[in-house]
Amino acid sequence: MQNLYFQPDVGIAWIRAFFNQADAKFSDDVRIRESWVVGGSVPIAFSDGDIDRELVKLEKAGMPIAKRSIPFKLPFLTAGGSGCCIQVYNRAPHTNAAKLF
Repeated sequence: MQNLYFQPDVGIAWIRAFFNQADAKFSDDVRIRESWVVGGSVPIAFSDGDIDRELVKLEKAGMPIAKRSIPFKLPFLTAGGSGCCIQVYNRAPHTNAAKLF
C-alpha cells in the first residue's frame, strides 16, 4: 500500500476508494488471505511478499491463480522494519539519516 500511496496516478484517494467497497477485506494472516483468493471469496489480493510465495506454489500446483503487477509511473524506494529485521538506506542523502532512523 505504501508504494501505491506515493504513485501520482494512484495515491490515497484510490486506496480509500478500494477499501471502501463493501466486499473489500483485510488480514495480516497469509493463510487467510490465500484461502480467500483460492476459495474465490476475493478476486484480488495485494501482496506483501509472503502471499506471493504461497500463491506461486498454488499456481504451479494447478490452481487458477495469475500474478499481475500494477505498473508504476515513478520509481520508488522504501525503508521499513518488522519484528525480525530493520532496513536502512545505504548512502542516505543526509549523513545522519541512518543514526536518526
